[in-house]
Parts: sequence; structure tokens; C-alpha cells
Amino acid sequence: MAKRIETVILGVGNTLLGDEGIGVHAVRRLDHEKLPSSVLLIDGSTAGFKLLALFEQYNGCRFIIIDALQADQNQKKGTVYCIPLDDFYRVSQSGCSDPDFISFHQTAVTDVLKLSCLTRQSKITGYFIGVNIMHAQQDHLDFSMTLSKEAQSALEKIVEIVKKLL
Repeated sequence: MAKRIETVILGVGNTLLGDEGIGVHAVRRLDHEKLPSSVLLIDGSTAGFKLLALFEQYNGCRFIIIDALQADQNQKKGTVYCIPLDDFYRVSQSGCSDPDFISFHQTAVTDVLKLSCLTRQSKITGYFIGVNIMHAQQDHLDFSMTLSKEAQSALEKIVEIVKKLL
């Protein structure tokens, strides 16, 4: 008998760009935690629109999506945000082109969620956990497979938030 999945924790990001891979690193870190059997961890890497099939496959499940973002330049690098997906949809569907709120992937998670909503006529429920990976003096990401000390510290905050959400 297959286990019943109620919550999908999806980490996205490019691990070749250091902190940009925070979502993937978070899923790997969560794999070492004792989580309920109804939780599925998925490394979404840089899948972009390929995530649509995942959203369809786990239709009806709650999602916790973990990704890097560039928030307000005044926020500290490593700041962790937990945003209900309902609020995330409002940002996505408003046509907001706020340059202070972006994903670093070729396809932003907001784009995938919006397309999923349009094609399925329903929204995915859950939370988006985002980590600010840039600071005011930084204008690009360097190639690296390791996390900065700020992103490493954010991993522990992510684990705490995920456990509270479960």
C-alpha cells in the first residue's frame, strides 16, 4: 500500500550559484529530520515549467515551496520570509513587476504557480519560504557550490518554520 502524501516540500534553486540553491540545500537538510510519513521532499532544482506536472500529480496536497529571492535591498542577507501561497498568488496575479521581488531562475516560481492556476482552474495551497540572498552592495551571484554563512544560518530557520507548519 502506497503512503498517502498530504504535504509536498519542494526546494528549488541552482546549486551552482551558491546561495541561489538554498531551496535544494533546505530539502537535503530536511531529509535528515524526522518528518511525518505523509510528507514528501522533492528537489525541484531549476525545473521551471516542468513543475506543472508535479503540481498536477500532487493535486490536493499542501505545498511548502522553498526558494531564494531578492527582497528589499534594506533587508539583511539571509532574512527568511514565510508567505502563504494565497498571498503569493496575489503578487503573481497583480501583474506586479517589482524588481525588488524576483526569483533567480529562468522561470520564476510565481510564473509556474500562475500558469498552474490558469490551466487547472485551482490554486495550490500552502506556503512559500523565501530567503533573501542578496545584499545592498551585491549585484550578481558568483559560481559556487557552497552556501554563505548567512544562507547556512537561514537553513536552521527554515527547518524550524517547516516543522511548525507541519
